[in-house]
Amino acid sequence: MIAYKVVGIECSLGQQHTSCYANRDSWVIYRTDKYSKAPLWLRKVGYHLFAFDTKQNAEKFCDRHKGYVGGVWECDVLYPILPVPKIILVASFLDKKKLLSRINDWSRVPAPIGTIMAKQIKLLNKV
Repeated sequence: MIAYKVVGIECSLGQQHTSCYANRDSWVIYRTDKYSKAPLWLRKVGYHLFAFDTKQNAEKFCDRHKGYVGGVWECDVLYPILPVPKIILVASFLDKKKLLSRINDWSRVPAPIGTIMAKQIKLLNKV
C-alpha cells in the first residue's frame, strides 16, 4: 500500500530520517533499503508507525508543524491497522515512562485527518 510519511531529521543520528515526534526511547529510523518497525516496547502496547493516506494530508500536517518535520516521503506500508485507534501524538508522551503511565488517555485524542497506522514502513521517494 502506498502512503506518505512525514519524517524528522535527527542530527545526532547522522542526519537520518526519523519519527518527527519522538525521543530516544521511541525513535524510528526510516530507510529506503529496508522496512522499519516501531520499537518493541511500543508495539507491545499497540502503538505502531504512522503515515498519511494522501500527499495532501501529509502536507497539511507539515504546514501545522513546521519546526518538527524534515519532509514528506512516498512510502510502502505493510500490515496497515484500520481504523486507526485514538492516540497521543504529543512528543513528551513518546517518552516510555510518560506514555505507559498515560496509556488510558489514548481514547481521548483523535489522530490527524488521513492518518494511517502500520506495522512496517519503507521510504520510497521524497515528494
